[in-house]
Amino acid sequence: MADGSRDSYIVATERLSELLAGAGIPRRHHHGHETGMDALARQSGVSAQTIEGIMRVRYRHTELRVADNLVTALGRTEAFYSGELPIDVNPRASLHRLQQIAADPEEDGELRARAARLLANRQPRRR
Repeated sequence: MADGSRDSYIVATERLSELLAGAGIPRRHHHGHETGMDALARQSGVSAQTIEGIMRVRYRHTELRVADNLVTALGRTEAFYSGELPIDVNPRASLHRLQQIAADPEEDGELRARAARLLANRQPRRR
């Protein structure tokens, strides 16, 4: 996975939320009081509002860039390698980026196959 391409990858928000809850990050943000969520926001560079949205699973997926910052701040980067927090190809990635992922021999085989399936299912845009 090349640097600068992390937005081409996503993780399941529900799995990320479970990892955060397991680390003792509360599901609610208390305004006016420093919480574990505030401390994580400061350490990761991800806003407390975004973290709260992840904890409430407002969206199905979270960009790898955000997940990586949170997991790194928690000291749990092994979650990516153990399969606890699987990485997937972002279906909204650009056509060019999906082509790069599908053709990259150094990329994980499952991710290459997923990118190839996404490319095959894309409809050409009408002008």
